[in-house]
Amino acid sequence: MRRREFIRLTGGAAAAWPIAARAQLTQSVPKIGWLKIQGPLHTPEQLRAFREGMRALGMIEGRDFVVEERYADGDEPRLQSLAAELIGLGVKVILATSQPSIAAAWRATKSVPVIGRMVDDPVTDGIAQSLARPGGNVTGVYTMTEEMNPKRLALLKEVAPAVGHVDVLLRQDFPTEGIAKRDWQNAELAAHQLELELFAFNVHTADELQRRLIRHQRMACKAS
Repeated sequence: MRRREFIRLTGGAAAAWPIAARAQLTQSVPKIGWLKIQGPLHTPEQLRAFREGMRALGMIEGRDFVVEERYADGDEPRLQSLAAELIGLGVKVILATSQPSIAAAWRATKSVPVIGRMVDDPVTDGIAQSLARPGGNVTGVYTMTEEMNPKRLALLKEVAPAVGHVDVLLRQDFPTEGIAKRDWQNAELAAHQLELELFAFNVHTADELQRRLIRHQRMACKAS
């Protein structure tokens, strides 16, 4: 082999090796899935706080982990395909930022761990066997909404004993009609014991909420 050809060959190999090495390194770094029903501009501090927490633990992004972000931009049915996409990428864990995201990830996999903040009873939803021993692959923080709502009403009555009725902002189909109905019944039972009357504001958009508030205010003025 001529000297000039040898130099050209070894020089090309040296230039190609770092690229191949970087690709291999990227493939070996554990992937963490980030699944969010809203868009990336909605509460970006959530992901920022996660990254800060990882740095505090000495975990360097790009070296110890990479984050695969997926956003449904408010389209809840799209979450299912996004969750499946994350599973296909080989993520080691999925961080789900809402109840719909948790449900979509849980339907997509029963082996990859799913971590999130649950507002619905995971036992009732079938995600967990029990709160003490959940089993399965879903874990996180459960806000115990059905237990907290009666406590919130009791606290309101304690702070403002003269209150006679309370407006409740809700969606009668979220996350499901069955769960929404159960939560409303629990709230009504607590309200009856506290001598409170509940008024449901079943709305889906901010404009609809504004119209309902204006109409409700007018009715209250006429009644007074």
